[in-house]
Amino acid sequence: MEFRKVIIGDICELVTDYVANGSFKSLAENVKYSDKGYARVIRLVDYNNKFEKKDSIWVSKDAYEFLKKSKLDGGEIVITNVGANLGTVFIVPKLDYPQTLGPNSIIIKTKENDQYIYYLLLSRYGQNKIKEIVSGSAMPKFNKTDFKNIIIQLPNIENQNKIVKILSTLDKKIELNNQINNNLLELGDTLIGKLNTDNHVRLGDLASVISKGTTPTKKDIENSKEINNIKFIRVTDFNEFGIDKNNLQYIPEDVHTGKLKRSILKENDILVSIAGTLGKIAIVTKKLDNSNTNQAVAFVRLKEINDRGYIYFYMKTKAFQDEIESKKVHAVQPNLSLTELSNIKIIKIDEDKKQIFNIILDKILQNVNQNYTLMQLRDTLLPKLINGDIDLENINI
Repeated sequence: MEFRKVIIGDICELVTDYVANGSFKSLAENVKYSDKGYARVIRLVDYNNKFEKKDSIWVSKDAYEFLKKSKLDGGEIVITNVGANLGTVFIVPKLDYPQTLGPNSIIIKTKENDQYIYYLLLSRYGQNKIKEIVSGSAMPKFNKTDFKNIIIQLPNIENQNKIVKILSTLDKKIELNNQINNNLLELGDTLIGKLNTDNHVRLGDLASVISKGTTPTKKDIENSKEINNIKFIRVTDFNEFGIDKNNLQYIPEDVHTGKLKRSILKENDILVSIAGTLGKIAIVTKKLDNSNTNQAVAFVRLKEINDRGYIYFYMKTKAFQDEIESKKVHAVQPNLSLTELSNIKIIKIDEDKKQIFNIILDKILQNVNQNYTLMQLRDTLLPKLINGDIDLENINI
């Protein structure tokens, strides 16, 4: 597959950012944020929240007009250019209301296939190109002028289209599974809400073990003679459907079976975050069996495996989350003791009602596992397609 060298600025119809609209003084005078307004300000946090309206910020119509150089129509590529998450790349969705770009990011539109450019910037090749123009150590950043001067290699538009079709097919299947899982979570929540809640029991009475993990010391890791091959789960690995396996840390097996043997996780353990961000819920799948965790994560090992579905869904309810909130200890960071967790009351239901929750949970976990496989395939194909290791010239897609 043949490539041509191009300067990013030469293939872009638009490269701009928030500060292109005026001086910091004029921006402060003309732009005020609020929790409602005419146009939504799109930031990294909105991407992380999947563009739900939770924690969104808005500006007035006058402010939106003032920010005319960074208006968003949907479809633009956004690259964060300041801070620890510098280099995060996403495509602006088409929403039902006006949008404008927030600070600390740049937007681009190109004369090429924008989705291909998105995948290129997402790849290791693209990320390395971005790293080459980063300055600052305490607060890493890059400016749009340096970004426009980056030189990249591009295939012809036909091969760009082929690559996009391959990768986007995988992404669409992942998104479909996520939509199905959102619907299944809503179904589980609805069914839990219809249960008779007069009969309650302590969570501790339903569990054979409620414990938590430990963070291994640097010395423990350095003194180990074994490779880091045991998955180590932290609160940052939780997502809306369970545990994100893509960025897990690993620890040596002798540390896992030695100092951390108390917190060796088993399939079907229910995980609860008990420090920092409280109340995140996940379940240990087969692929996470024999993993480990730290002191910010508690695990609940149930006496009866048949209880796992309805307890998992109940732990996600407002009632359970409110109980966590009421029992938390305010310290340097909020935390919940294992004793308090054990004492939280759980509704008790008949055996014949438990199976439906297990069926719903199993389908969610099946989709999660399929998405993990699809993401591994996508992430394996991405660099090979971008670098030309897979020749598409004679392939019809």
